[in-house]
Amino acid sequence: MKIMLSGACGSIFHSYFNYIKDMGIDVIGIDIRANQFTKDFLGDNFLKSPSAAKNPKLYINFLEKNIHKFDFFFPYSDEELIALSHLPKESSLRRKIIISRESSINICDDKGSFYNFALENNIPTPTDSNAIEKIIKPVVGRGGRNIFRVSDKKMISPFRSSSDWLVSDYISGDEYSVDTVSDGKGSVLDSIARLRIVTKGVSIESKIDMNKKVINLAESIVSKLFIFGPANVQIIQENETKNLYVIEVNPRLSGGAIFSALGGMDMIQVTLDYINNKSNVNAIKNDGEYYYRYWSNTT
Repeated sequence: MKIMLSGACGSIFHSYFNYIKDMGIDVIGIDIRANQFTKDFLGDNFLKSPSAAKNPKLYINFLEKNIHKFDFFFPYSDEELIALSHLPKESSLRRKIIISRESSINICDDKGSFYNFALENNIPTPTDSNAIEKIIKPVVGRGGRNIFRVSDKKMISPFRSSSDWLVSDYISGDEYSVDTVSDGKGSVLDSIARLRIVTKGVSIESKIDMNKKVINLAESIVSKLFIFGPANVQIIQENETKNLYVIEVNPRLSGGAIFSALGGMDMIQVTLDYINNKSNVNAIKNDGEYYYRYWSNTT
């Protein structure tokens, strides 16, 4: 079986590619840019792709042209998910893509829509109450970019009146990333929770922490969203009250996928087992284990 992953030139995926190859799965990597390390690492299995954000039509044409080269495609970027969600369900390309329904992707992509979804479904999420300290973030954003922690009322006011920004209370606490795999029909096949110890855009150090309350909350959300395949739910446990708050849901592989795989749940393998009608016996999770990500310079 040959799978395709996007974001191949990103530093977060090199270790994951090695892990997948060690499982005997042939992997193709695509990216909108190319670097020598990735080209040497993947060889002919690397393809440079158009940008789904800048030219969705050209991106789709690229995938259709190369459809014979892969069995299943796991898109990584949010822009790809948006572009691919418009494909007809009966199309040959759509049947090869691991992606959730369009409505679910739209809810997860727009933080305002997700906020409303959370309120409607009694999902605990930070609100804009009387608390002084706030988090301001764009309604449509990527990672931690353009997110501000503010306590000045005069600075906060203009953002409240803008439809492009979301204002919510700042929650101080432990941040969890819960990786899940679901069947698209409301059932979760498996999940694993990681406590984010050190982050810099993506997780650098994680600890497997099978907090049942955190996992139950994450699973209830992806079930209500009818997610298909991998998803990542970010949850904060407030220090003082121990209350849980959902920050966001990413209906795709997470940047810490390698941590979850090493910790006992590989999202790609669980997804492929489900597609191939293999019985899912949840692996034992390495609860309490720490995992670290290291960077190296290459020439």
